[in-house]
Amino acid sequence: MTVADRFDILSTFDFGPLLSTRFIDFAVAKFLHEEDPTIRCAAALCCCNALSRVVGRADAASLSLRNHILERCLVLGATDLNVDLRTRHAPPDPGP
Repeated sequence: MTVADRFDILSTFDFGPLLSTRFIDFAVAKFLHEEDPTIRCAAALCCCNALSRVVGRADAASLSLRNHILERCLVLGATDLNVDLRTRHAPPDPGP
C-alpha cells in the first residue's frame, strides 16, 4: 500500500467530531510539498475532503489554519510543475 493509497483511505474515513483542522495540518498538509507528484495530489485531495467535513465547527484559530491549508492546496493545483497534477480533475475539453 502506497502513501497515496493511505491518503485515499484517510479522506473517506469518518472521524466524526474527532476530525480537526490541526489534525489535517499535522498529518496531511505537510505532504503538499512532497517530491512525488502522486503523493502531492493525494494529499491535496485528502486535505480538501477532510476540510469539507469541518467547515461548520471551527473557531477563529481553526478558520485561519483552514484558510492557510486551502490556499496551499489551491496554489499546488494552479502552479505545480507537473501538468498531470494540475489537470487531473479538469473537465474534458469540449473541442472546437
